[in-house]
Amino acid sequence: MAQVEIILKEYIKPSSPTPLQLKHHNLSFIDRLPTPIYLPFILFYQNHASSDRSLISQQLKLSISQALTKFYPLAGRIQDDVFVDCNDSGALFIEAQVRSSLSEATQNFVIEEFNHYLPIKPYEIIENSLRNDVPLAVQISFFKCGGMSVGVCISHRIADALSVVMFLNSWAAICRGSDDSEILKPNFDLGCLHFPPPEDVPRAPLISVADKQKIVAKRFVFSKERLERIKELASSDSTSTIKDPTRVEALSAFICKNFIEVNRSKLDSETMFVAIHNVNLRPKMKLPHDEFAFGNVSLPISAVLMPEMEKECHNLAGHLRYAIRNVNDDFVKNVVQQREPYLRILSETRKLLSKAEMCYCNFTSWCRFPVYEVDFGWGKPFAIGTAAVPRKNTIILMSTKCGDGIEAAEAAGDQAGPEPTA
Repeated sequence: MAQVEIILKEYIKPSSPTPLQLKHHNLSFIDRLPTPIYLPFILFYQNHASSDRSLISQQLKLSISQALTKFYPLAGRIQDDVFVDCNDSGALFIEAQVRSSLSEATQNFVIEEFNHYLPIKPYEIIENSLRNDVPLAVQISFFKCGGMSVGVCISHRIADALSVVMFLNSWAAICRGSDDSEILKPNFDLGCLHFPPPEDVPRAPLISVADKQKIVAKRFVFSKERLERIKELASSDSTSTIKDPTRVEALSAFICKNFIEVNRSKLDSETMFVAIHNVNLRPKMKLPHDEFAFGNVSLPISAVLMPEMEKECHNLAGHLRYAIRNVNDDFVKNVVQQREPYLRILSETRKLLSKAEMCYCNFTSWCRFPVYEVDFGWGKPFAIGTAAVPRKNTIILMSTKCGDGIEAAEAAGDQAGPEPTA
């Protein structure tokens, strides 16, 4: 168990005040859909002989203050899940001392303990929302060996995972003294411009202490060679409808296949299995500079495996591909931006998932996100971590440091199945 001592807690304000015309930031239609959790990232950095802890702390605080002038909603306060009051109240900044070495934290990669390196517990939502009004919280933790970690939590109300990585790289570029041309300029207007908020949006259920499920968190690393083998299995299966699945499609179907095989004997023969994938809408829409769109610009898309398709587990890759590739500019315009069609789909999906005869795997892919490029001036991170999601059958996919493999962080049920084998 990691022993972490908090030695500093303060709020960092923007280096210059937010202009009056930017003080009110509306949350978009999509911003209001997710459960109001925080998205957690932990970046681990090895020791450098020239590192000075007090200097590092000052550099990080100064640079985050400068970054907040560009990412001004992160220094505000969320109001009633409707808008952000960009009042420059500041981001929460915590400095901590860890009484163990960096290797102890990263070699075993105990996901359940990663909360120690985060400024807040990202999935514990207090229903009075007093803690959820702070959009950004940061914790830097210094290990006794000289290594350090940077833990960041950004409210899912105003950002998706790609937006978090966008902020991290911009903050790091400012910290290492990069030219302004190298620093991303986020666009906060695209969300409400293309997904204007309606009068009322059905809120997702909160993850409260009473809702928490007993889970077992696991982490699997799939090498380049193993991924190629998994792709071959998916494309060579006689029931497969596609012959060239992507790594994420094939791996998602592969994990689902193992999940189905482990759980089929415990469940009713009429049980349906659902794979849910969050899809980044930025490349799907014809937007100028869409890569700089900050906010929630992603949606969950589902694929269903019916009981009679039990022997076609690999074909789930085909269902996933069809569902994901059906999300294009026309789908966004005709279904999402009209709101009502998507709300009907969302309502039907939630009803379906609440049924006893339904079992699901919920995937989030952070693959190819440039999180391993976050260099504050003392080198790139040698490891990335996240917190354990308190929902069973939730899998986060992330590229390995070399970029050729994929790490899968899984929150399984209390009767977790064996490690998947190819």
